[in-house]
Parts: sequence; structure tokens; C-alpha cells
Amino acid sequence: MSGPDVLFAQAGGMERQGGKVAHTAFVNRAMSPEEIKARYEAMKDGPQPVERTLSNWLSCGCMRIEGVVVTRRDVIKFVANKLGGVHVDASRNKKDDAGYVALDKAREAHRTLDLDSVYGQLTAIGQQLWASPEVQAMLP
Repeated sequence: MSGPDVLFAQAGGMERQGGKVAHTAFVNRAMSPEEIKARYEAMKDGPQPVERTLSNWLSCGCMRIEGVVVTRRDVIKFVANKLGGVHVDASRNKKDDAGYVALDKAREAHRTLDLDSVYGQLTAIGQQLWASPEVQAMLP
């Protein structure tokens, strides 16, 4: 879901403790019954698979937080560099700051099942990557 009415949206695909999240979105207005039905119909069978290169998949938006689109690559870098303490990069590209600030806000404001939204999205990324045909083909 995108557009000016979206306050927060998160791509789905995470399964955890018997729950499954297909997609989450908060809008700043009441949705009409027709919009709700159309959204349900589009998502009831889960997300439809789309073939992409790994680089393209990582560059796709997976979250939208107060108008800031965050990619899967942004989520991974945020967890590694800010939450995981992998390294400090003084020459970090300042364009990343909007995504980092948005991800900080999302961690405090939104939860996905029992995880904050950033770790929920990271879990979905890992599960989607693990389930990909390319990874499965490498397994014994």
C-alpha cells in the first residue's frame, strides 16, 4: 500500500510462533468498505511470487514509514550497523539518515507479532531468502 494516506506499511511474509503476517498498513483516514474488500481480495492468497535478481529484491521497498520508503538492504544495514554493532562508518552516506530515523521511529511505535517492526521485517527477509528456489537448490 502506498500513497500520502499511508503512515506505516510493512511488507509481509513472516511466520512466527504459529502466526503469519501477510502485510501491515496504517492509514490516516477511515477506509471505505470497498477499499477494505479490495485489499483483502488482493492479499487473501498471500503475496504473489515475483522473479527478481537478488540485488533488485534487496533494493525494493519493504517498509514505508511516514512517507520514507525503506528497502530490504536498508533494514539489513540498519540492524547490522546500528543495532548489531558491526562497525562504525564515519563516511556513511547521509542519504541513509532518513531511513535510519524512520526505522528508529518504527521500532518504538510498531510491533509485528512479538517483535518490533524492524526485527519482524528482518525475519521476513531471512525467511523469504531461505525459501527462494536459488537457496533451496544449493541445499543437500
